[in-house]
Amino acid sequence: MNQQGICAIAFFQLLLIFLSVEAQEVRLTSSLDSTGYVIGDWINVHISIDHPQTTLVLWSETSLADSSVLERISESKIDTIQHQGFVTENKTITFIAFDSGVVRIPSIKLAYQENEINTPISTTPLSVHIAGIRVDTTQSFRPIKPTFSFEKKNDRLWLYGIPLASLLIIAILYWRYHKKRGIRTASSEAIVDPRLPHEKALAALDQLETGKLWESNQSKQFYVQVTQIMRAYIEAGLLIPTVDHTTREIISSLKKNLKDELLHRLSRDLRMADLVKFAKAQPSVGDHLQIIETARRLVNETSSSESMINKEMAR
Repeated sequence: MNQQGICAIAFFQLLLIFLSVEAQEVRLTSSLDSTGYVIGDWINVHISIDHPQTTLVLWSETSLADSSVLERISESKIDTIQHQGFVTENKTITFIAFDSGVVRIPSIKLAYQENEINTPISTTPLSVHIAGIRVDTTQSFRPIKPTFSFEKKNDRLWLYGIPLASLLIIAILYWRYHKKRGIRTASSEAIVDPRLPHEKALAALDQLETGKLWESNQSKQFYVQVTQIMRAYIEAGLLIPTVDHTTREIISSLKKNLKDELLHRLSRDLRMADLVKFAKAQPSVGDHLQIIETARRLVNETSSSESMINKEMAR
């Protein structure tokens, strides 16, 4: 091979190396949709960067060289296009300007990384014209809505209608109030029992004995009711308080009213009732009948004291 052939081959090899190096360079460009805008328009700046496949573009470090001119509104997602040997990444950043005239969009700076080395890169500045909103000052001011007229109606209907309606409402409320009050009075009068305490107690004991709750496994309910009957009679007939009082306190209060034998029997039966109500004791049928008999003796032997108390209260 002659010397000219060797030189030609060497030239082509150098050209290929140069083109390869040129293709591996990172190039950043920016463009606009238009060069003329109105105040308040969105200005879209399209950024495109070509780089080798091994290069990482650091979009997070994007910034303006002078941020006092424009205000950033939004950014689009990155659009990546793969080529043979290199990559193109596109992104649109939207700005807005509030000053009229020629506005210079400063350089947009970002960085890319190659071999773990960060290298800054920036676009060339762009210029746009921002026009103000034209206002025709020769025209007069006009209202936002046209004026309209209406006829004034006679207001005497409201003048008389409102007081009459108020009186009607008051009359209805007054009638309903007295109607409810009359119903409550009638119901309360119907509930009043004219019988004396010992008469009510004996009738309740007879009804309880006839019911025989223990036969339907309701012994606890039976003892609850029989003790309630005795407590109600002691409080209403003998004027001895029983509410929130224990069995021992009630027995102690009855010492002046009962004989020792009846007092002992009542104390025993009330303790049995407490065991049934609170300790789930299971007394016999004889115990059920015995507490009924004790309750009857309590009422019968103290009914004379009840009569004396009623006479004293009548005076």
